[in-house]
Amino acid sequence: MPRKNDTYILKKIYDSLCSKKSFDIMTVKEIADDVGIPRQKFYDYFSCPEEMLLYYFETEKNSIVENMSF
Repeated sequence: MPRKNDTYILKKIYDSLCSKKSFDIMTVKEIADDVGIPRQKFYDYFSCPEEMLLYYFETEKNSIVENMSF
């Protein structure tokens, strides 16, 4: 899993690529190229784009929960 300080990369990936095309037709090469990292670096963190997306949503969920006040 990415380190906490790597989440900015995930936000950039999601915001940038999902505004251009549907996630289900993105390739790892497109993701890596958009972020400016080698394709293999992506695989250092994730086994597939779906795993990256799940991590992104989990990180966002945790951030929302941490900032909630009851």
